[in-house]
Amino acid sequence: MRILFVGAFNVPWSADFPRAWGLKQDGNQVFCFNYRYKIKDETQKQNYINQKPQNIKTLLRNTLKSKLRISYIKRLTSYFKTRNFPFYQKWMEIRNLKGFWRITKRLLYEIKKNQYDLVFLCKIKPLSYKIIPKINKYSKTWYFIMDPLSTVLYINAHKYAALSTWSSATFSSVNTFFKKKGANSYHIIEGYDSNIFKSINGSRKVIDVIFTGAKTNKRERFINFLKKNNVNVICYGNGWENKSIYINELVDKYRESKIILNFTRGNIGFSDRILYAMGSGSFLLSESCKDLEKYFKRKIHLDWFKSENELISLINYYLENDVIRENIAAEGNKFVSENFSWEKIMKRIIHIVKENNKTL
Repeated sequence: MRILFVGAFNVPWSADFPRAWGLKQDGNQVFCFNYRYKIKDETQKQNYINQKPQNIKTLLRNTLKSKLRISYIKRLTSYFKTRNFPFYQKWMEIRNLKGFWRITKRLLYEIKKNQYDLVFLCKIKPLSYKIIPKINKYSKTWYFIMDPLSTVLYINAHKYAALSTWSSATFSSVNTFFKKKGANSYHIIEGYDSNIFKSINGSRKVIDVIFTGAKTNKRERFINFLKKNNVNVICYGNGWENKSIYINELVDKYRESKIILNFTRGNIGFSDRILYAMGSGSFLLSESCKDLEKYFKRKIHLDWFKSENELISLINYYLENDVIRENIAAEGNKFVSENFSWEKIMKRIIHIVKENNKTL
């Protein structure tokens, strides 16, 4: 199959890189189209208009070469974005309409020019859902989204899903919502890069409890409760005392941790942080949720909590019982490596596509 992956390849830690690699199996040819290309000046605009879809190796290499520069304007923009000011949202709508029509034009040109069996659309929030019927004239489409229902409603993701040949959601609640809106949708959870997030024997456990992720009111409440009860917990991410960490630095910290803490989204679904943690070979203690209980077994692959008191009780128990904790961590690591690598997740998607289109 010839597959065009439309995703965000603007930073080296984007999960779209391993997703694209996951599609590249059983002889599939995968080409990448980066819809988040940063257009700074007229020369770059023209270069982008003239560029061709890149293969995954070339795109990753070029992305790694680029340096991240956070300007005062970007910091100010981030401030307004995180506080959801109405005028900022309106400005973003105008900016997207003006700035992304060129990318839309180029995308349609590439799809018309090249014969793709499948166009894989990963969230593509900045691009209008109205582009999908135009793509469908030349190729089958799959819309993939990994966000909770609140985000799905905000970006009108159901319109993208309903117009695509197939769609999938990593949250069961989103999948149910898509189906109600007429989408041919599947509940397929996220995968993880098993080449990076893997266990290494002999890792020294020097961190009692770690959490990685942006600070929210709920997370801050739990973390403050742990600190008041003398738990040594270290946090990384926006709003915490330590900056966000990615890829190699992230997996190194996970391997050094006795307990990796996780909070779920709306007590329904979970992010790929679950798989990163278990893939690294360390013990995961997560807030419980419906989807987590569907895919994993408690006290076999991981453990979960429902309240602050239960959380502190479990942390104390697992810090005192190293053998039990590490046995659960080993079982969890084995389970995710056998079932949830991006190769396994994307293989299911390819199977669905081929089963519904015998000509491929």
